[in-house]
Amino acid sequence: MTLVVPRRMDLFQARTFLRHVARRSWLFFENYARPADNWLPPDNHQEEPVEATAHRTSPTNIGMMVLSALSAWRLGHIGTAELTVRMRETLDTLDRLERWCGHFLNWYETTTLAPLEPRYVSTVDSGNLAVSLVALAKGCEEIAERPVFDSTLWRGLDDCLSLLDGAIEAAALQGSAHARVLVQQLRREIELALAMAPSGWPALLESCEARCADIRKELVVLLDAASSSPPGTLRDLRNWLERSEHHVRMMRRDMEAALPWLPRLASAPPGCEEIAAQCARLLSPDQPLRQCAELGRQAEELRLHPGPDAGSAEVGQWLASLAHEIRHGLAFWRQLERRLTTIARRASAFAEAMDFAPLYDRSERLFFIGYDLSADRIDLHHYDLLASEARLASFFAIAKQDVPPEHWFQLGRPIVKRRGELALVSWNGSMFEYLMPALFLRSDPETLLGESDLSALDIQRRYGEANGVPWGISESGFASVGPDGAWRYRAFGVPELGLRRGLAEDLVIAPYASALAL
Repeated sequence: MTLVVPRRMDLFQARTFLRHVARRSWLFFENYARPADNWLPPDNHQEEPVEATAHRTSPTNIGMMVLSALSAWRLGHIGTAELTVRMRETLDTLDRLERWCGHFLNWYETTTLAPLEPRYVSTVDSGNLAVSLVALAKGCEEIAERPVFDSTLWRGLDDCLSLLDGAIEAAALQGSAHARVLVQQLRREIELALAMAPSGWPALLESCEARCADIRKELVVLLDAASSSPPGTLRDLRNWLERSEHHVRMMRRDMEAALPWLPRLASAPPGCEEIAAQCARLLSPDQPLRQCAELGRQAEELRLHPGPDAGSAEVGQWLASLAHEIRHGLAFWRQLERRLTTIARRASAFAEAMDFAPLYDRSERLFFIGYDLSADRIDLHHYDLLASEARLASFFAIAKQDVPPEHWFQLGRPIVKRRGELALVSWNGSMFEYLMPALFLRSDPETLLGESDLSALDIQRRYGEANGVPWGISESGFASVGPDGAWRYRAFGVPELGLRRGLAEDLVIAPYASALAL
């Protein structure tokens, strides 16, 4: 399904549009980074002219999946438990991959984990993965300081339902109006969830489950009768119906594991209202995950265990059940905290194990492009420009003291000036070279790098306007297929920004380049 972008958007529309882009992006990893591919992301999936998945992956692909998982968690598209399972499985796979001096090779077959020939270590790809693993480690440390069941999960469910509503509208199925009404009613209930106390969440989740079942019944009948809608539109509808249901099941599973006491607190017998209120304050879902040990100690002090003066059998049973649920819920918190700590430690260890010294040319004070294991020889070309995605490898290698700091000042800084703007020149003049490092490294506007990022963006936009096309040019697939029916892929850029010859010969727009600019 094509995303239609309004020409002008207010803040709410802009946020909604970007959340939808993010949710659709995460859908790729949900669909394709699965057990059959050892929890690694395939390089790409194409739908035309032949539908095919490229079951190979690179260090950069793995790094981008790690960042996407952290972003999906932050936006409420997955819960903490799902994040830890996915990252643990991916790190287990990394343990099984062939490496050289701690570096992962440039391509692996995802179903067998066999390295693809020629077996090659790419300096730039190693840098991309290393900083992504550092981000994963720091992200897990931060998640341990956040609530175990965050209200953003309701926002994540609303994103799925909003995309489902759009898919129903696009499919234009006969009689689909009622299905859209059901979806919109459910979305209104979710808005209430964001304003209500957590004690009301279990009942609301039951309502969500019932409404999802009604929506499925309605859509199954409509889909069975559908004949004229394009297959891609129907696939989109099925995707978002399934993802909405999955999200509700995930929330049910996480809520029952992490907050099992919520229904119990909502049904306190007479005389237990005060202790229920104390527990609700103490065990609020807003409490950080890392507080589980302290919360357990404080819960013990509330004297939840029934004694001879419990008052009645009902009170005694309620107290005993509550104490049991608190023990089990906080044990789940501790398990998640241990998982996050382990993932952070393992991710950091993988990054630290990458030794960049063998890839460094000490005489030129520059990095070689890479090392060919199959031929047992270094690639004698160098990364010699600061305006390059390779500066992530340079920054990381200097930070871990694999190479000396003077390497940074050896990187070339040729400049183009236009309309009073300065921009560093890159090799390809692509958005990726300028903006991909900005995902990880600060580029203050007052610095040459920061000004270059903004100037490169302006130059790309003007180039698009001058050619009457959307803007955003980078390395990407393009409209040419090989004998196997797969789209070809290579670098594209803006002539004004790039040193490579022939950049004006082709005009290929890469949507992800525009997304990077956002």
